[in-house]
Amino acid sequence: MEESRPAESAQRLRAAMLAAGFSTPAQLSRAAGIHHRTIGTYLAHGVEDAAVQPYFRLTRTLRVSAWWVLSGQGTPTIRRILDPDRALLLDLYDRATPELRERLLREAARLVHDARPRP
Repeated sequence: MEESRPAESAQRLRAAMLAAGFSTPAQLSRAAGIHHRTIGTYLAHGVEDAAVQPYFRLTRTLRVSAWWVLSGQGTPTIRRILDPDRALLLDLYDRATPELRERLLREAARLVHDARPRP
């Protein structure tokens, strides 16, 4: 497998940023909680750390989330989701505290119940 060049990763990152609705690196910086200089470096030069590529190849081969391996947060398995709204809901659920998860589920169940047609 050919390794990706840093410039290509910078192009993909910029495309992903725009596709996600962030028009500036500053917006992405605030949303991600990453210093704007770090975002700027990634957008200008890409990701070059040689340790990153084998790590992601390993987690992809194992079909586990790289974030879960590093942090223990989220779910261990990789999800294939095409619908952005569904992805957003799952991301919100994964980042929520256990108490907030319970509230989210109760509220979602109520909304679905209320939206059902009445006879």
